[in-house]
Amino acid sequence: MAEGVYRRGSVVRLTPTIYKTVDGQVIVEDEFLNFLAVKMKTMTADEIVLAASKTFDSNWIESSRKVLFELCPDQRCVAFKGNQKDANNIKSCLKVLNESGEDIPRFVSHYLDALPPVTSSNHSNLDVSCLLLSKMERLQSEVCALRRAVEVQGEDLRTVAATMDSRVAAVEGRLRTDGDPTSVGPVAAAKTASLIMTIGVNMLDGTSCGLSVHPEDTVGSLKKLIQQKLGVATQRQNLVHHVYDLIDDTKTLRFYEIESCSRVSLRVTDPATIKVFLKNLTGKLIAYDITPEETVSDFCSRVEEREKVPVKDQTLMYHNRLMWSGKFADYNVEPLTTIKMV
Repeated sequence: MAEGVYRRGSVVRLTPTIYKTVDGQVIVEDEFLNFLAVKMKTMTADEIVLAASKTFDSNWIESSRKVLFELCPDQRCVAFKGNQKDANNIKSCLKVLNESGEDIPRFVSHYLDALPPVTSSNHSNLDVSCLLLSKMERLQSEVCALRRAVEVQGEDLRTVAATMDSRVAAVEGRLRTDGDPTSVGPVAAAKTASLIMTIGVNMLDGTSCGLSVHPEDTVGSLKKLIQQKLGVATQRQNLVHHVYDLIDDTKTLRFYEIESCSRVSLRVTDPATIKVFLKNLTGKLIAYDITPEETVSDFCSRVEEREKVPVKDQTLMYHNRLMWSGKFADYNVEPLTTIKMV
């Protein structure tokens, strides 16, 4: 076998190929690193370690880990030995992927179909193979873009957007049953319907409502349903169930032990205000109070009023990233940091 080539089952690993796009993004062809980057979105670290250990051999794992640490020179690389070598190597790769955020390269694979589908122990019907996840992510991205486009048009269209989200959740529910041989026709429909449950949402002023949800719905999708039903913006919702604060919008209702007939408390809060600085064209720093939900467009209007620079002439940059549209939350703007006008 040629140097730099490893074989595991029907998947052959070649020496990783690294590309650089015209806009400077680094793309790496590596099956193992692509596997980790995809699976960490839906599986726990222990589940990933178990799945990756069964899919890739030690040489493959160690070689790909070396590539990752070469691409991330700021990370400290520790050599592992013993029976837990593979597990520790995988965990160290996951740590780098988690901590690097947007600075990490994008990992792709030539062998998406050859890699075995992995079923999470917590979701027996969820086939989280690369192809299925990529389709779901693309669908979610397209709907999010469409929702942002219509939200700015008015209250009625925001209701339409919430309805769209609900329908997309139903589509994703059907996708989850693709790996189940019984998920055909009325059998699948009955199986999915049996998982639908009704929960109650209570506000401090006594207002309440009932919602039909799925255990695998996320907290974020629940907040959108509440916004549609009670008219409380998602960013103002503080949800509590028993001892749990539902602070992670990406977690499922099952994660927070929300079951049929559960009661969720809704507290309405005001978005936190943070202070940032704008470095204007003369180099002077000007303080502004903002909220994560404030749009770049609204902020530019405030800058025009204060700095007398027309919105059309403003180009804002935060951490070397141009701010064209969206909200400050989309750019992870932190307190006491500086936005540059260029």
